[in-house]
This record gives sequence, structure tokens and C-alpha cells, in this order.
Amino acid sequence: AQCSLSARAAAPSKLNPGHYMLPYLGDSHATLLRRVDEVCSEPALKGMQVRALWASLETSQGQFTFGNVEQLYQRLAACRKRLVLEVWAVSFDGRSDGIVPSDLEGSLAKTSTGFVARLWQRPVMDRFIALYEALGKRFDAEPYFEAIIFTETAMGNVADGYTAAAFIAQLTRGVKAARAAWPKSTVIVYNNFIQGSTTQQAVDFVKMLHEAGVGLGGPDVIPPPYGGTVGEKVYRGEIGATSYRGRMLTGFSVQVPELGGTKGAYTPSQLFEHCVHTNKCRYMFWIRNTESGGPQQQWSTNDA
Repeated sequence: AQCSLSARAAAPSKLNPGHYMLPYLGDSHATLLRRVDEVCSEPALKGMQVRALWASLETSQGQFTFGNVEQLYQRLAACRKRLVLEVWAVSFDGRSDGIVPSDLEGSLAKTSTGFVARLWQRPVMDRFIALYEALGKRFDAEPYFEAIIFTETAMGNVADGYTAAAFIAQLTRGVKAARAAWPKSTVIVYNNFIQGSTTQQAVDFVKMLHEAGVGLGGPDVIPPPYGGTVGEKVYRGEIGATSYRGRMLTGFSVQVPELGGTKGAYTPSQLFEHCVHTNKCRYMFWIRNTESGGPQQQWSTNDA
């Protein structure tokens, strides 16, 4: 079965798909500003995606600190390039510091790879929603602030106090609130895996994203023989009865695992082919790769 593109997904007032740079997570602000200069000098790039931990945007309840985002935005806008912001409430490196505002540090849950905010609890999601609302109030009207990425559904395996039903219920609230707070901008959810979810829950979640006018994506682009994440398979109609290919705004990031890391050493042209022709990507966020793989996988390649 096919489906129509929802009206809100069809016509955001800012829609500038294409190639965007993705700096390394953990790059200093000074390094990010240097990356902005690189983006400004590269005609093939539409802009830059930046990942920020929640704690870097809100130090304690209602104390928002958008200064670094503001500076990045103004530098990009000055050269007519665009900013995409992804907010993280999780760590995958075992660290527990610097993830959430100081008054929410007790809300962290241990996972198999690090820590994550308990977004499946309504009070924690309420705070996350308030952050997106504050960001939207400041930046949604800005012409070169292109999109917001609403967290990543995979977070490592939570040991206790978690249910998929509770997480999906709160994600649904959060996603819809983010869409309402960013009416002029593209909103994307990195929907790869939802721990413990059933097939029907996975199918219903993607249906909800489509109906809410929210885009879908993921943190990696990996061609066959890798089959893709559950979220990708639902989107392509390989799980469930509906294909959303080309009928939702999509944005995927190319990261180290597929550029000579643990998932393969694909060339940019192979990744482009899979993302654009198989997943019907509108946005591709390319890691500023300087270390992994060989000359074809590193940033200097002209293979794409």
C-alpha cells in the first residue's frame, strides 16, 4: 500500500534539502566555528548539522544557554548556509556527566553503553518539550535555521524502570510538541530502534510520525547486505503494509562505522546511492571524517 504525504510534511516554509556537514560529537566550539568556515567555502554543502547535549542548552530548570548555537547560526547565516540542530539526552561512552541539566541528574538511567534521561517518564519529557519550545521560540522564524532533530530512539539497553509502551507514549507527546513549536522548520526523528517494542508498535510509531508531519531518519547509512534498522524497514514497507518511501521528509547521517569502521568501508557514491535511491533521502549529513578508512572515505574525497 502507498500513502499520501501529509499536508504539514509537504509544505514546511523552510525546505532546503541536500548535503550538510556533520562535525564530530565532542568537537570544541572553536573547532565548530572552523568547520563553519569550511562549510561557507564549499558550494556543494547547504549547511551544517550540530549535535548538542541537553545540559549544554539548559543548565538548570528554565536556565537556557543558547549562546553557542546563536553564534554558529549567525556565522552560517552570514554566508547563506543553514543550521540543523540535534539534541542529545544520552551518552554512549559510559559518562554520566554533562548529559542533562543539573537538577535532572537524578533522572538518568544506566544503559549497557552509558546513561540516558528517563524520557519515558512524563515529568522528564515535559522538561525536554520545554527545551524544544524555548529553542523554537528563538530560532524557528530564522530563515537559515533549517531543521531540528528530535533525539534518537535507540539509547542502549535500559536495565530497569522502562517499558516500550511508556517510552512510545512520551515520544509521541514530545514529537507532536516539537512539531507545534517549530511550524516553519523541518522536524526529523532519528527512529532506528525502540527497545522492547513490538512490530505493531514500530509500525504505529512511523504512522504517527507521518500523520504529524514529522520526518524520519537515522544515525547511519549502511547499504546491503545490511538490512537496515526496524525504523527503516517500516518506512520502506518491508515491515507493515505501508511504504512511506518518498512520502515523508527523510534525513540520514553518514558516520564513521560505514566509512572504514565497524560496518564497512563504503565509498561516498555507494552511500549516496543507497540513501537517495533506496531510502529517498532529502537530507544527507556527512561526518567530517579525517581518520577512518582510506582516501575514498575521508573528507577530501571527490567520489560523491
